[in-house]
Parts: sequence; C-alpha cells; structure tokens
Amino acid sequence: MKKIIYLILTTALFSCNNLVSEGEINNDKLNVEDTSINSDLDLNEINDTIVVIDEYFEDPIIKSYTSESDTLVVSENCVIFLWPDSLEIEEIKIKYPDGYAEILDDMIYYASDAAIALDNEGYKNFFCDKSVIQFKGDKKDIFIKRKKTDGNMILFKYGEKPVIMNAIDFEIDFCRSFFTVAVTDSVI
Repeated sequence: MKKIIYLILTTALFSCNNLVSEGEINNDKLNVEDTSINSDLDLNEINDTIVVIDEYFEDPIIKSYTSESDTLVVSENCVIFLWPDSLEIEEIKIKYPDGYAEILDDMIYYASDAAIALDNEGYKNFFCDKSVIQFKGDKKDIFIKRKKTDGNMILFKYGEKPVIMNAIDFEIDFCRSFFTVAVTDSVI
C-alpha cells in the first residue's frame, strides 16, 4: 500500500515538474527563466518539510488517531446513546426491508426524547457509533464494545460502573438518583 501511494505521489510530482519545465502553466505563459529562485535556501530546511510516507505513519499523533479513532473515551458524568454505524443500518435495511424505517424511527424517537429530558436537567449526553467506549476510572478503565451491548443507552458516573439500559425504558427520575451524590459519599 505504501509503495502504491509513493508511486502515485512520484508520478504526480514528475508530471507537475514536466509542466513547469515546458515553460507554460495554464494560460499565463510563464517561462522558467522569468521566475526568480532564492539561492540562499538551505536544502536541509526543505527536506524537513517534505512528508515521507513511511515517516507519516510512524508519527505518534497518527498512530494514536488510527488506533483510537474508533474509540470514544469518556471521563465525565454523562449519558451515551448507542447508535448503529452506517454498515449496521444497511444490515437492518436488508434484514427488515419493510420495517427498517419504523425501527430507525423508534430508535430516533426514544433516544431524542431522553436526550431532550437530559438536556433540560443539565446532564451531558452524546450519541455514539464508535466500536469501543472507554470509560476512564480512578483505578482502572472500563471498556465496552458497542455491538455486544444489550441496550442502547449507557449512564456513566465517574468512578462507578456504567449502567446499561434501553432508551424506551428511560425515566428522568432514575437518572436524577443515579447522578445525585449522597452527602455521606462526598465526606472524605
């Protein structure tokens, strides 16, 4: 794969160089002799700015993005609504060709009602179609695979085990009691 990308980039660079060396760019009829070249440029500076494909994928930022791009990391009190990704929606369409619109409508309806109620109470809530959800904890993190979860709604309170439920069973009173910290719990 890296060789293909390198070949494409090399071909593109040579074709661009051929256009410039022929002396014309678009309709401007720019001659190579007319352009000024800064001879004071340090070639080491230029080499530092060129992205080499192999080095690009070794960059720690790129590595962390590719390894965590399908992971939602949660470190605050919130409610997460689990949502199917585009491939799962297509599977629903195939499995239930006559009823998939109603299934998606119900998913949207119950999750939206719950989200509106949570917003009115000031609780953070998110919709998630990532494969893995990582809940940060004091001592250890908890990982949940979205596709293997029995439910479509997760309540998370930092330092506690997440509670999985269905949006159709949502009750704002349960959320209030879940997120309320008792006075005895806060005493150190």
